[in-house]
Formats: sequence, C-alpha cells, structure tokens
Amino acid sequence: MKPIRFENVSKAYYLRGRNPTLSETLGSISSSLRLGKKYKRPQVWALRNVSFTVERGEVLGIIGPNGAGKTTILRLLAGVTSSTSGRVQTHGRVAPLIALGAGFHPELTGRENINLNGIILGMTRREIERKFDAIVQFAELTEFLDMPVKRYSSGMYARLGFATAIYTDPDILLVDEVLAVGDWAFQDKCMNRMLDFKRGGAAIVFVSHNLEMVRRICDRVILLHKGDMKIDGNPGDAIAGYFASLADTIIDRNADGKRVAEIQSVELYNAEGLIATTFRAGDSALARMQVRFVETVQFPEFGFFIRLPDSLLVMSTGSRDLGVQLDTCRAGDVWEVDFPFQVNLLNGVYHLGAEVRARRFERYLDFIGRAVTLTVHDNYAHGGIVDLQPSCRVKKVVG
Repeated sequence: MKPIRFENVSKAYYLRGRNPTLSETLGSISSSLRLGKKYKRPQVWALRNVSFTVERGEVLGIIGPNGAGKTTILRLLAGVTSSTSGRVQTHGRVAPLIALGAGFHPELTGRENINLNGIILGMTRREIERKFDAIVQFAELTEFLDMPVKRYSSGMYARLGFATAIYTDPDILLVDEVLAVGDWAFQDKCMNRMLDFKRGGAAIVFVSHNLEMVRRICDRVILLHKGDMKIDGNPGDAIAGYFASLADTIIDRNADGKRVAEIQSVELYNAEGLIATTFRAGDSALARMQVRFVETVQFPEFGFFIRLPDSLLVMSTGSRDLGVQLDTCRAGDVWEVDFPFQVNLLNGVYHLGAEVRARRFERYLDFIGRAVTLTVHDNYAHGGIVDLQPSCRVKKVVG
C-alpha cells in the first residue's frame, strides 16, 4: 500500500472581502434563477484535478510560483483542510513540518511545549519521556529549556518545533520552507535527518523555492502553476519547466499575443572562437545572442546574466550598462550582440541566461532563464563561487 495517494483532487476557496448586503445576495440569487443557473458564491481554485502517489523511501518535490497550490497540497496531506473533490489517502504517522511550533503555547516553557506538542502530534506520554533527551539535544536548546517560548527567537522556535516533530518517527514527512530558518549547521543537520528518514523508508513531500536543494534530494518533482499540475517527472525537467513558465509571465506581447522581439540563439565561445560550455577559472569567454525584431522598438537593451542552479544571481549586466545604446531596431532586423567576459568563477555549474528589454526595465521583450549551462573547473585549493585572483605576501615583523 502506497503511503500517499492523491486522486483527482481539487480544492476551492471562497473569496473573502466585503460581505454582500442582503439585497445584493438576493439580487445575485434572483439573477441566477432567472438565467436558469444555480447560485454560487465567488471562489478560486487552488488545485484542479491533481493526481500523484508517493512510494516508501521516495522524496517528492513540489515547485512552482507563489499561489501555485504547493502549500495547499501539504495542508490536505496533513489533514488541516479537506478537498472539494477527489480523494486524499495517507497511510502511517504523518509529521507536518509546515508551521513549526504551531501547537506551542507562548507562556509555557520549552520543556512543557515538547510534552504538549508531542501529544498533539500523536505521541504517547511514555514515548515523549523516552525521546525527550534526544529532542532537546537535537534542538540545541538545553540552557533555554525552562524559559517561556515567547522569549525564543524565530530560529530557536523553529529548532524546537523541528526536533519535536521528527522524533515522532513518522512514516510520512511533509516539509515546507521550514529549513530556511536557522544557521547553516542546523539546516545541514535537518537535511541529513530527512535523508535518514528516506533511507528508513519514509515517504517525503518537500516544498521549496530552493531549486538546487530540490534537485539534490528529490527523486521526482511536480511543477504546479495556478493549481494545475504541469509536470510530474525528473527534477531537471521540472526545474527547466519552472523557468520556462516564469519567462512567460514577464514577457510583454503585442495585441496578437506575439513577442515583439525574439532571442533566436544564445551561444558561448572560448578564447579560440569555438563553441564551448566548459572553462577554467580565469579563461576568456564570449556570450553571443542573436535577436530578431518582429516590430520596431525604440531604445532596446540586451542583457545577459549568470545564476547558480538554485537561481541565486551571480552577476548580470546589459548593453546600456556597458556603454552601448541603440536608438531604434526596426521590424525584420536581426542583431548579433556579443558580451566578452572573464570567467572569474570557481569550480561549479552555472546557468547563463539572456534577455531583451525596452527603455531600461519598462518592458521585457524576451527572456531565456537558462540558455547555456556553464561548467567551470579550477586548480585552486580554496572554495566559493568567484575568483578574486587573490595573492599572498608574508613578512616577519618581530624576531
């Protein structure tokens, strides 16, 4: 039996706002009856006919822009809310790491809240007693254990909530953006604990905007957009689909729904003038884009940027920033734009993107988030992402 089964699930929320007057409500009902329709309260669909299963020992990632329906899925699985239609089934103990410490009482101490939250999460008193020391040790809050949690920082609050939840020994782990709270060492400890659950056969549903973390730990990824499931497949395909959908939301189109300008190609060349995607730190490179203008555009700008796989921006620049300004590009024109640069990056994988804008950031005419995947190798013994070309001098000042 699969730990998680989602079958044709839809979820609607009624729109809130000013409550209609009695006369407005009666008018709406009367109008509906006159047209032979059933009166319905205004609503928005958070999910539409979403189906998936999760196996034991599998990590399912869920990604998408804000409002896509990610947290709604977690709430349905946690039993916090119910579906409008379809069936949600879970088998085994569920640990929802969604709103950590949601069951904490601010006036009670950390010690008292471990007992309270443990019971809320389905643990017996004997089970809490047996695991109490391990929970405290994991949370790293021994000296603050008898302090009211209303005096805890947000990081301390989250650590205690996470530690209590994971020691329920769940069969199903539901994880939202909770790992964004806390220092790097604690986040790493939480991640290792999650991987332990995976190896132990737990089913994990992981929601995050950190795409590199999603790529690292997930076996499968679902891409949601406005409540619809667009992709259910390997992490690479889902992440690529996410960037493609993101581009569609920012590009300005003409009255016919077509792009005013189109990036026809983006290529990366090495110092020998050959197309390349692998470089050494400090190498010379050239990013070249070809752009075709469907309509005449005044003061267009061309740009390129480099990001890490988790979408963190490493650098971005544009033609105007670099002293190049065109007055007009006419319909039918094709322009080739070159950006020579030094690959002052350290060992790693990066994504190069390209964009065309009009009048600074007034309008995006075309945008490709991941046009080229760039791999950098280096011979340095230090780490990081950028090569600042450091040097070292040593001199004795005493003795």
